[in-house]
Amino acid sequence: MYQSSEASQSTADHYFSSSSSSPSPSRYQSSEPTIAEQSNGATRAQDTNEETPAKASSSAVGVSMNQIGKSTFREIINHRWNGNDLELRIHWDDPDEITWEPEKAIHRDAKSALISYWSRQPGGRPLNPQDPESFTIFAFKGVKKGPKRQRHILVEWVGWAKPTWEPEAVIKQTAPIALKEYLRSRKRSAKK
Repeated sequence: MYQSSEASQSTADHYFSSSSSSPSPSRYQSSEPTIAEQSNGATRAQDTNEETPAKASSSAVGVSMNQIGKSTFREIINHRWNGNDLELRIHWDDPDEITWEPEKAIHRDAKSALISYWSRQPGGRPLNPQDPESFTIFAFKGVKKGPKRQRHILVEWVGWAKPTWEPEAVIKQTAPIALKEYLRSRKRSAKK
């Protein structure tokens, strides 16, 4: 199952993530507009047999200067589930403090540090204990014709190292507004 809800950055890469409430204020400011798929902020696929997003690879390289927005951090210390969203405990440089931040913000701003953190965890990135088949779409990265000439969409998932090709029909069921905007932006880019 897939979820999607926050919106785009450019015509080349469109970013989507679900909203999260954090007990501490976030250290970053996002100026990205919001696209809500449904009133509850999440959409779900029914009966999909697609493979899960690739586990974080152990070959991911850590970043010496980790940055989220304009703030730098020393390390990712721990993680926890807050509803259907993962939060990461971040040790900041200045001021020297520790806060919980949404995984999607770390994925957006410091993906290599996030993937490196997950590669060091026993079993890699944990699945959602409430819904182990639920994943959050971070970005659509491409389109191709698949078997039987059906289109497939390359999907980048929040917290996962490698994107996967998913049938367009599944994405239309789970994130129709985000997919429509992504395909529209590809057409505009192709016309230029």
